[in-house]
Amino acid sequence: MRRLAVGFRTGDHTGSSVPITAEGSGAFLFTGYMDESDIFFKMAFAISSDTTDADKLVDTLSGVKFPKTFGK
Repeated sequence: MRRLAVGFRTGDHTGSSVPITAEGSGAFLFTGYMDESDIFFKMAFAISSDTTDADKLVDTLSGVKFPKTFGK
């Protein structure tokens, strides 16, 4: 069984976009800015699904050296 703890600073949700990052399995789902209401559904997906293949793809792509600017 997995347990998830969530803490809120305010008593309500604003529905605005917030910056978010994550570490570990399924972290690729949580990058950049996203709507606060989407975070719950992505957490539920990450916990209930096997993200191993996608995590391996992200690791593979992060090792590739992409040019920072065109032509270099």
